Amino acid sequence: MALTMFHLYVVLDQPKNWLEYAPPWITAVAALITVVVAGWIARNQRKLQMTLAERLLKKDLFDRRFKVFTDAAEFMRPILASPSAFDPLSDEGRRFAETVQSAEMVFGPEVFEYLNDVNKTAIGLWASHQKMAKDRGDNDAITENADRFQHLSDLWQKRSEAFRRDLSLG
Repeated sequence: MALTMFHLYVVLDQPKNWLEYAPPWITAVAALITVVVAGWIARNQRKLQMTLAERLLKKDLFDRRFKVFTDAAEFMRPILASPSAFDPLSDEGRRFAETVQSAEMVFGPEVFEYLNDVNKTAIGLWASHQKMAKDRGDNDAITENADRFQHLSDLWQKRSEAFRRDLSLG
């Protein structure tokens, strides 16, 4: 079998003037500008997506914190309206205990301590009411009940202040 070789001939034209080189250079520069602009747009898009993701995370955290704030109000309001109706083993008592636990994850220690104080005060109010129910003449139980009710009332007044720093939108 015989191999045949193909011959390649290069024909050189005469030198071109600069105007003939302009279209390929314009194409090359346009391609380079397109790549640079596409990279700039991609970088800005990525920054925009990161900013949006950060805002969504902040909104989610705010929503979780605001839920704890409203749960605290929903827990305290009926107790302040009718302290004798509260039972720490009720659904409301269990839900608030769960709220206190979840608050530890989304708030600083100040709010967690505040919520624990609310919970302990409500339970103490219930306990003092139980003592009063057993012995209507127990002055210590009556005083303790009044002190616990006053403390819970004070905690109600301090609720907004306790949550303010963590619920600010700044």
